[in-house]
Amino acid sequence: MLWSFKTNVIAAEHFILTPLQTLYFAALLYATIFGNVTTIIQQMYADTNRYHDMLNSVREFLKLYEIPSDLGDRIMDYIVSTWSISKGIDQQKVRRLVTLVLLVTLTLVTLILLVTLTLVTLVLSVTLLLLVTLTLVTLILLVTLTLVTLILLRSEGPRCTRKTSHCGGKQQ
Repeated sequence: MLWSFKTNVIAAEHFILTPLQTLYFAALLYATIFGNVTTIIQQMYADTNRYHDMLNSVREFLKLYEIPSDLGDRIMDYIVSTWSISKGIDQQKVRRLVTLVLLVTLTLVTLILLVTLTLVTLVLSVTLLLLVTLTLVTLILLVTLTLVTLILLRSEGPRCTRKTSHCGGKQQ
């Protein structure tokens, strides 16, 4: 028998991975982590590039319209301080996005609550229906047992007592 790579590696109690599957899983995990780190670094560079593009645009504007240097310095200070406070975030855009997200979240929560209440109502209705059915069945059984008891008592015929003489003339 030739040696092969078909041996199994146990990763969990009931989960078996072959070495090739383990390799694929490790490669996928590495790619995911590497991709996320790359995205974070690109976002940092994108924010920095956007900041420098904005500063260059303001400088070009100041040169084009020949703004005095003291006023230009104050404008640049305002732009830099505004950027450092807001971190380059468009507050109006964020407010609209947050409002939309909150509306969607509230709608989903309301929908989930409505479905939950509907299910609870349905369960309670079924439970109530079962209770009414059990009560009716119990009542029917009680009436049936009472009728059977009455029929059995009547079918025995008259009972002999000391005062009656229909028991063959013998008194007990």
